[in-house]
Amino acid sequence: MPNISQSAADISDTDLRDGQTLWVTIDSPWIHDVDRKLFTEHLAQIGGLDPEIVLSSHLPPAPGAMLNTMLDTLT
Repeated sequence: MPNISQSAADISDTDLRDGQTLWVTIDSPWIHDVDRKLFTEHLAQIGGLDPEIVLSSHLPPAPGAMLNTMLDTLT
């Protein structure tokens, strides 16, 4: 049976980054064609929300402190 994490914090930084990169490459291949400056600005706005927790349909719940790490991967 696969190891299912209860929190994204339980996933190593490398596995989290690799998983995010794989997922966006498969699910959103158009992301490579967006205006990087504008995309980065929008991600910065999301980072400014300073949430207590990040809930995602593709990852286990992530403590808000992980948001910048996840956004850095997307950037």
